[in-house]
Amino acid sequence: MSYRITLPAVLGGVLIINGCVLAPKGTRDEQSRLDRANRFAQPFEQRALPDIPINPDWRDVLRRSFYANGELEAAYFDWAAAMARIQQRASWPNGNVMLSFEYMFSSEKMKSWDRTTVNAGFDPMRGLSFPTKTMKSGEIALAEAKAAGERFRAAKFDLHCPHLR
Repeated sequence: MSYRITLPAVLGGVLIINGCVLAPKGTRDEQSRLDRANRFAQPFEQRALPDIPINPDWRDVLRRSFYANGELEAAYFDWAAAMARIQQRASWPNGNVMLSFEYMFSSEKMKSWDRTTVNAGFDPMRGLSFPTKTMKSGEIALAEAKAAGERFRAAKFDLHCPHLR
């Protein structure tokens, strides 16, 4: 039995594979933790900080400090950037698809395909990684994101209990 692979089939396969992210287990859990901790969606100038009542208790003061602290906000955005790197490192194929079209002009048979070359492949300037290597890179990126999440929680704890530093 002989199979004939056509150019549209090859291009369709490349386009389907092109969107594949080999994200490790635990990525969704870490992303949901990040989403729950998001207090910094708007820029600081547009953010409505909680008011402190005339007779505040420690919870009122702490809530306002969580929203207004720059170190905590920086730790959050470090965590968010580390989560974004998971998508970048776990994407496969990790090389860009390169399409090329060449046609050699001559005075004879200007409309024929005998002088035409069409190529589809991966960019030769960047090596294509084996999928298991890409998966391992995603696992490393997830571990880095978890570490950034722990730094965020440590900054939050330091704000909550500065005397325990």
